[in-house]
Amino acid sequence: MGSRFTIIVSFLLAIGSVRAADSTAHFFVFLDPKPGRPPLNLDSIREFQALHLVSMDQLYQEKKLVVTGPYVDTIGGEIFVINASSADEAMAFVQTNPLVQANRFVIRLSEIETIAGSICEPPEFFYLVKHPLVVLTEAKTCSDEHRSTQAAYYQQLLEQKKVVFAARMQKDHKIVVIFAQNDLVAPASELVKNDPAVRAGAMRYTLRPWMTSAGVFCDLTQ
Repeated sequence: MGSRFTIIVSFLLAIGSVRAADSTAHFFVFLDPKPGRPPLNLDSIREFQALHLVSMDQLYQEKKLVVTGPYVDTIGGEIFVINASSADEAMAFVQTNPLVQANRFVIRLSEIETIAGSICEPPEFFYLVKHPLVVLTEAKTCSDEHRSTQAAYYQQLLEQKKVVFAARMQKDHKIVVIFAQNDLVAPASELVKNDPAVRAGAMRYTLRPWMTSAGVFCDLTQ
C-alpha cells in the first residue's frame, strides 16, 4: 500500500492535476479496484505505474485530462475528470490506460452537470491536499423537490467555503460532492447528514478521503 501510494503521488507531482478545458463536456471517471484481482509484486506495480504515467501524461498534454487524484484509504482507486465530446470518446481515452487494459479496475464514467463550484487551473507551483469526497445515490423516492433543495444546500455550503465542488452524474443519478480541504472526514460527514435529501431518506451516501492538488477548484465567492 505504501509503495503504491508513493508511486501515485509521484505521478501527480510529475504531471500536475488539472488542465484548462477546451472540449464540450466533463466526464467523471471512477476507477474502482476490481474485486478478486490478483495482487502484484513491487516490480509489477512499478512497471504498471510507469506505463500509467506515460498514458496519463499523454492525455494531459492533449488537454483531455482535466483533474486526477487517488483515494487515500485502504480500498484504493482513483478519480479523474476527462474532457471529451461524448461518453464513447471519454471511454476510449480511459481504455488507453494500461491499468485499465490489464483489467485491474471497474470503470464508472458519466458526464457531469455542475451544481456548485468550478474546476480551475492551479498555480504553477502546487501541493497535494486531501478532500473528503462523497458520492450520493438516489433512492426511488427521490423527487425533483429533493434535488432542488439539495442543490440549494450545497450552493450555500460553497458560499460558506465548506464545499469546493458539487456535480450531478447524468448517467446514473448520483451526486459527487467535494468538501473543503481537510485530513478528516468527520466534519464532512455531519454536513452530509444535514443534506435535506439525505434527511428525507431520498439519498444514501458513501464518504471517502481523496487527494488532488491545491487550487484545482475555483473560489468564485471572493
